[in-house]
Amino acid sequence: MEKQLNTLEEVRNFINSEKYALLFVAGHTCSVCHALEPQVDRLLTNYPDVQTAIAYIEDIPELAGEFLIFTVPVVILFEDGKRMDSMARFVPIADLDKKLTMMTQ
Repeated sequence: MEKQLNTLEEVRNFINSEKYALLFVAGHTCSVCHALEPQVDRLLTNYPDVQTAIAYIEDIPELAGEFLIFTVPVVILFEDGKRMDSMARFVPIADLDKKLTMMTQ
């Protein structure tokens, strides 16, 4: 992910300023997060209309309450600022691909 968000306000602005947005919520020491992030990045090359950003739960603990996050990683999909779907902990790339296809058609 090229864009890192560091405050809840930045997260809200990102979500609300994009037609399609994918927010990747990770933990700094989360091995699953570090393994999943490059897989998501590769998948997103097929979806140029989907803007992406990463936020670390340790840096923005308010994300847990804002988006009901109980574990990381979490991938949250938004369309026009509205939460469309989310996947947590173990994120099958094929399932994420299907959801992105459905959302962007």
